[in-house]
Amino acid sequence: MIDRDHGLPISKQAKALGISRGSVYYLPRSVSPADLVVMRRMDELHLDFPFAGSRMLRDLLRQEEITIGRRHVATLMKRMAEVARRNTVSASLVFGWRRLAREGLLGRGVPALMPVEIVAPIRALPAPSPSVAPRARRSAGLIEIELSQGRRLRVGRDVDGDALDRR
Repeated sequence: MIDRDHGLPISKQAKALGISRGSVYYLPRSVSPADLVVMRRMDELHLDFPFAGSRMLRDLLRQEEITIGRRHVATLMKRMAEVARRNTVSASLVFGWRRLAREGLLGRGVPALMPVEIVAPIRALPAPSPSVAPRARRSAGLIEIELSQGRRLRVGRDVDGDALDRR
C-alpha cells in the first residue's frame, strides 16, 4: 500500500488511499510475556466458567495469587476477541469448540494451542527449479495450508499429528 521509498510523500500517498496519515506510522505494541501467561490462564478459566466476565475472572485470578485489575482483565479479553475476529473465527464457533473440549469430544489429551505462523499472501509462487530434488524440498518440515482470503498457515514438523487430525 504505502511505499516509503517512493518519490511521492507518505502524507500524499495516505491521502490518495483515503487513510489516516497517523495509521501509517502506528506500530502496535506486542503483548508482554506476563500478559500471555495471564491470557492463557484466562482461556483455561473460560472453559470452566464460560459465563465469567471481567470481574469474575479478576476474582478467580486473585484466588490464584495473580494480582490484576478488572480493567486490565477486560483489555486482555478484548485483545483475545480481536485476534479471533481478525482471523474470521466467530464467538459461537469458539464456544462450540470449548463445549466439545469440555465433553472430551476433540480427541485424546488436553486441548492446547498449536504453534503456527500466519504469513502474508504470496502474489505468485515461482516455478520450482529442476535442480532441487523433491526429497530436499520436503525435508524442510513445514506443512502449509491455504486458508480463505489468500492467507497461509504454516505448521512445523514437531506438531502432533493427532492434533491436526481432530475434527
